[in-house]
Amino acid sequence: MGHAYLGHLRGNAGGWAHSRLGWLEVYADRPHLALPRFEQAIRLSPLDPMNFNNYVGIASAHQLNEDYAQAADFFQRAIIERPTAYWIHRNLAPVLLAAGRYADAEQSKAILFAEFPDLTIERYKQAMVFSPAALERISVYLRQLGMAEA
Repeated sequence: MGHAYLGHLRGNAGGWAHSRLGWLEVYADRPHLALPRFEQAIRLSPLDPMNFNNYVGIASAHQLNEDYAQAADFFQRAIIERPTAYWIHRNLAPVLLAAGRYADAEQSKAILFAEFPDLTIERYKQAMVFSPAALERISVYLRQLGMAEA
């Protein structure tokens, strides 16, 4: 499906398509192209129960831009939308630390380590689809949080 066709999609289908394209842009290290995709996905389907994933996408794009305060806000919004999505703390804890929100980072870290006690930086890098450069930037903060390398 080409990008031109997306203009014809409405509601959940259009929202889903824009969300997927947003994630592809995040994975390709093009956050400036990802943000409008996620925003459009939310506009097309504002009541979609999966919008928390669009907030994670927006947060991830801000994280790639090293705008850690914005990233933290959107990761936290995603958690408000889906409180049991503990996996979000894999990225929330390091962006909170990077944003200088140390007490919040400690709380997020406690949840992360409790829910994923075997998570290491090596496993994080294997699980995430970010570019190698982005993974290295994130790993700096994971180390500062006390996550083991391997």
